[in-house]
Amino acid sequence: GGLFTADTSKLIRLVANGDYELDGRIDSLFVSAFYGCKNLTSLKIPASVTYIEDEVFSYCPNLEKIEVEASNPNFVTVDGVLFDSTKKKLLCYPAKRKGEYTIPETVETIGVSAFANCTELSYIKIPNNVSLIDKYAFKSCTGLKNVEFPQNIRGISTAAFANCTGLVSVVMPDTVKSMGQSLFEGCSNLKSVLLPIVFKGSSLPDYMFYGCTSLDSVVIPKCVKTIGMYAFYGCIGLTKIDIHNNLQSVSDYAFMNCQVLDSIFLPKTLSYVGEFAFANCLNLTIYSELESEPGYYVEYWNISGCPVVWGCAASNEGDDDNDDTAIFVDNAENVVNIYAFNNAIVVDNANADVFVYDVMGKLVAKDMSNDQRVEMHIQRAGVYIVKAGNATQRVVVR
Repeated sequence: GGLFTADTSKLIRLVANGDYELDGRIDSLFVSAFYGCKNLTSLKIPASVTYIEDEVFSYCPNLEKIEVEASNPNFVTVDGVLFDSTKKKLLCYPAKRKGEYTIPETVETIGVSAFANCTELSYIKIPNNVSLIDKYAFKSCTGLKNVEFPQNIRGISTAAFANCTGLVSVVMPDTVKSMGQSLFEGCSNLKSVLLPIVFKGSSLPDYMFYGCTSLDSVVIPKCVKTIGMYAFYGCIGLTKIDIHNNLQSVSDYAFMNCQVLDSIFLPKTLSYVGEFAFANCLNLTIYSELESEPGYYVEYWNISGCPVVWGCAASNEGDDDNDDTAIFVDNAENVVNIYAFNNAIVVDNANADVFVYDVMGKLVAKDMSNDQRVEMHIQRAGVYIVKAGNATQRVVVR
């Protein structure tokens, strides 16, 4: 049975099994009309249907094909895939289909939830005519390992690739001008992302990389002025993030639970740092271009008490398997270079007292010589915090 409007012409909800053919009196299929029809394997749509809302076929895991009567003026199928009559918009790719798929060259828009929950889709070829990937388009395509974006793509909407747990890397072309929130939320194996240079709104969307537990490094484009709420929440593998000097806002919870992130630089252009922005970032040291904490940072911006070094500009160089290096430039243009080499900690251009602490905060070494170059041998391998004047750095002695 099913739920229809009074004149039975509009389908609201139906439980269908196996091969199902719609009644020729139906002219409209409302949102989620077949939602959760787990045993539906194929569907025949009559010529009478002139309107199909988004997500009509959500969570139909065994749907293998859709057929449309040849005389239907608004819709057409090609090899069991549903399109509008012009074939410019792909509406539904049946969830049970396996392997690779090449989208026809005529397609310009990939519709809402068009490929959602196609767990056995392994590769998708998107033609250059496609300019919009609509919301939830590939959500939970867990078998999808790679996406090659077309060079004319301009918009990728909300959660388009959320929960695509097979994705490892993504390169987004510079033609992308708009991105929706939660774009890669829950992509637990995503390790690297190259973002477009310029995009609309200059904001990294809310929940953009929420729960991307394998993401290890990100370069924030220069156009970005705001990092959205929960943008990197729970990115427990994130070790490095590069932020440019025109950033204006870090939203609430932006980096919460980034437990191995070891350093971040906050430029003086920042006018807002939100609540719990760095909460539970257990290994983080924050470097700020400002001389001291400003009154316009929200009260609980640093709720976990991450160490903050004020009055410096920072950039990382020379990271490899053998040394950890950080360069700090204070307002007097004194360059302080702190790094670990073999079993020693070296501070170049120190000209200040140098203190070395273990991760428990215990002082393990100090040098009060105020020499330009300080080298201290450390007996035990491990992670240490080095403070030389206004410079503080976390280093690893191997």
